[in-house]
Amino acid sequence: MGSSITLSYVPFVGSRIQLNNRVAGSLIRNGVSGSSCSASASASAAPAPWLMLPPSIKTESRNMVYKFYSLGEGEVIRVKNKRSSFYGEDETIVPVKYVGSSHGWLAVCKPFRDEQFLYNPLTGRRVDLPPIHSLPGGDYSTEINKLILSCSPDDEENCMAIMSYTSNQRLAVCFPSHYGCFKWTPIGKPAIQLDVKTFPRRYSDFVYSGDHNLFICVTRFGEFEAWNIPHHDSNKCPPEMTPIHLKADKKNHPWGSVGKSDENLLKKMFASVKCLVVSEQTNQLFLVRRHVANRKNPFDLDTIPLIKTFPYKTVSFDVYEIDLDKRELRYMENSLNGLTMFVGLNNGFAISGNGGGVNPDSIYFTDAKEYSPFYLDNESTYGGHDIGVFDYVNRDFSPCYYPTEKRTFSTTLTLPPAASGVDKIKRIVPPPMWFTPSF
Repeated sequence: MGSSITLSYVPFVGSRIQLNNRVAGSLIRNGVSGSSCSASASASAAPAPWLMLPPSIKTESRNMVYKFYSLGEGEVIRVKNKRSSFYGEDETIVPVKYVGSSHGWLAVCKPFRDEQFLYNPLTGRRVDLPPIHSLPGGDYSTEINKLILSCSPDDEENCMAIMSYTSNQRLAVCFPSHYGCFKWTPIGKPAIQLDVKTFPRRYSDFVYSGDHNLFICVTRFGEFEAWNIPHHDSNKCPPEMTPIHLKADKKNHPWGSVGKSDENLLKKMFASVKCLVVSEQTNQLFLVRRHVANRKNPFDLDTIPLIKTFPYKTVSFDVYEIDLDKRELRYMENSLNGLTMFVGLNNGFAISGNGGGVNPDSIYFTDAKEYSPFYLDNESTYGGHDIGVFDYVNRDFSPCYYPTEKRTFSTTLTLPPAASGVDKIKRIVPPPMWFTPSF
């Protein structure tokens, strides 16, 4: 896992952190600094992201210590932050939930307090977000599922935040740094009519495309939407949605034809999670279908309860390029054209995989929000564990920082924990996520 580096938070206006010379040089070489909303500003810079590990609180000083695993350096980086910069004026330390990571900022919420904010662990800056209890379907116990940004809040005029909230995964947007518009605006229809039944629409994922200046969303039913969000005054200029109807190759949708025999079987046995990925370097959009073996045996649900025996595990990926101009969904066979993709609770993004400590034509993944246990669930013995690297060419998995236990999934019988490898899984709280350093 490499050695360890400690970075010290420096409390002054426009603060920075004191970096190990080699790590600092690497960040500078890769153009890591303030973030801009323009696609061109980030097109030339593609540093390897960090894997955010569970932070800790110093008992005596009660200061926060953030820990990151740098893919480029192969080292654990520790960032010491003053507690006040994270918790604000609140004298009590309550559990927080991390609900996103975008452009060097973490999205954090305090459930049951209707308090959410953005936090940059490298500068110690905090930006409060509007309350959500007054949104349709919301109250003081409403939780955020995922939150991403269009760019850094340092760009106060252009930064937008979009989140999904409630168990029905509804959408809302706001402008974090614009004090004249300190509120969430709900977007999207909450339900869909199928035949004579009505179902929650549930937005599975969303990304911001700087090249198109649009938020792109996908629902659990496979509907794609493009949202144009006018700046600041949503009453005069409400958000505009354009449906995106995409043609897909039936041979490779909803399951891709490429894969090993057991892999293809598991694809069709279990559900998939939809992820959206944007490559700012190449101005491309992708749909990533993440196939996850869940906690139940689909062949014998009534007689073989597998809640504790088979925790969820990612077993395969299929990737499709989204061509907005031609309205096509093109299956990527055996190659990601040299890109490396990062999916999880972060905003889905891709970088050029040539060097920088990451493997090209690979998908680096952390826990999917759909499967992670509730953060206050003290009974689950697993969660946050579904982390690794998927080689899209060779269709193989490899570990990333955390060791990967090889687990056996049987379609016809239940295996004891020791035989399946489940007994070696440990829960990780909070679940790790990808973080792109910016300061």
